[in-house]
Amino acid sequence: MVDISISVIGFSGSLLLSAGFALQVLGLIGSKHQDKFLVANLLGAICLSFPAAATGTAVALLLNAFWGAVSIAGLVESRLNRRGQILPTLFKVIGPAVCLLALLNSWRAGFAPLEVAASFSVLLFVLGFFAVVSNAEDLRFRAFYFVSALVGNVLYVPLLFANANYPNLALQLTCTAIALLGVYRVFREGFAPEMA
Repeated sequence: MVDISISVIGFSGSLLLSAGFALQVLGLIGSKHQDKFLVANLLGAICLSFPAAATGTAVALLLNAFWGAVSIAGLVESRLNRRGQILPTLFKVIGPAVCLLALLNSWRAGFAPLEVAASFSVLLFVLGFFAVVSNAEDLRFRAFYFVSALVGNVLYVPLLFANANYPNLALQLTCTAIALLGVYRVFREGFAPEMA
């Protein structure tokens, strides 16, 4: 059982990340507020690392490290006034490393089905994010981003439930609903909000 203070910290991180994702999907975060969004993502990822460590959910630690690194890179780009110059380069190193670590974690866990599904979700999250960062203006890449987030969340949720990692589970369930909204908006309405 996770200590209540760790759960509160984790649920705070879940709220920060899911609120940012929802605001982004709804197109309510413009370049003017991008730094605030990145700081919220970074703090959310840090907060969610506590219950991930407490429950031994290695995949959650990897994903939170990934989102934290992405947020830091975005903040550095913003401070150096080099938007779009640092993150793609950094991503070419971090993305494959996170995917490899997720696969190694599956191997460590004896290729247990929940661990394998969660590792595949990491691959989907990383590929979806890379696609939208590389081609933010292209509707097809935004659609791929939302679909990969949706499928990744569906694959990841059972492991979080099995590990009783409720703060990360709350985030993924919320992000599943938000990804559904994103898929709906892209496919049904043809609306594609500005992505960072």
